[in-house]
Amino acid sequence: VEQDVRSQLIIQQYMDDVLENQIEVTEDELQEVYEQDKSFTVRHILFRTQGMSEDEKAEVREKAQTVLQQARAGQDFAELAQQHSEDPGSKDQGGLYENIERGRFVPEFEEAALNTPIGSISDLVETSYGYHIIKVVDRQKETESLDTVRDELVEKIKQSKRRDTYNNLLENLKEQYDYQEH
Repeated sequence: VEQDVRSQLIIQQYMDDVLENQIEVTEDELQEVYEQDKSFTVRHILFRTQGMSEDEKAEVREKAQTVLQQARAGQDFAELAQQHSEDPGSKDQGGLYENIERGRFVPEFEEAALNTPIGSISDLVETSYGYHIIKVVDRQKETESLDTVRDELVEKIKQSKRRDTYNNLLENLKEQYDYQEH
């Protein structure tokens, strides 16, 4: 165990050194992140598919498609969410999630929430949880000045770059040494 811990610490130190020396944040990157929407407010309806067979998922997708058509036809979205959503965290509030900061939801959900026009309803969005119908209520920009949030944003960008660099480095090492998972 002691040898394993020592090996892990050595590997971690190496990775930290490699990653830290490769990561820089430019003013353009900082400005781009600062100008992005910081948070979003949505209503959504979840149709769970975790652990289901492909046939069962197809049935759920059909049901979700029907509810999507009803929502786009003008039926009250909050009522549809209360009737159909399988998300216990938002069902009783009509599917409402308010002021959700970037990075808190799965990427597919966030992409739809951040790219669907405000007031519009997304197409079906598939995530590891199931199918979502998302109605974008609002999006908010950063309200603090860039100077005020600079350190926080720099750290956020560095964290993202570290993760990407780490994953790329691992993939390259696996390729270089023909590593096969068993």
